[in-house]
Amino acid sequence: MASSNIDHITIPAPQEHFEPLVEWYKKALSPLGYKEIMRFPAIVGLGSEFPDFWIAQKATHIPSGFHYAFSAPSTVISPTYPSDR
Repeated sequence: MASSNIDHITIPAPQEHFEPLVEWYKKALSPLGYKEIMRFPAIVGLGSEFPDFWIAQKATHIPSGFHYAFSAPSTVISPTYPSDR
């Protein structure tokens, strides 16, 4: 996989969407070997070896124009991704 100097990224989630969003990302990223590695009150770290993708409970929403991508050794289709794309 490509190397990067980015250590981790954190995305915000409002309280009512926090746990469902954590579960969605765990399922969507599982083909890349991601799992829940660390959990503290109001923040969860996911990763394959160390937590590099964090979801934090915040009283805010994800800003528009925000983009992030994950590298994979091959094309991975999430079972939760819309099939009409």
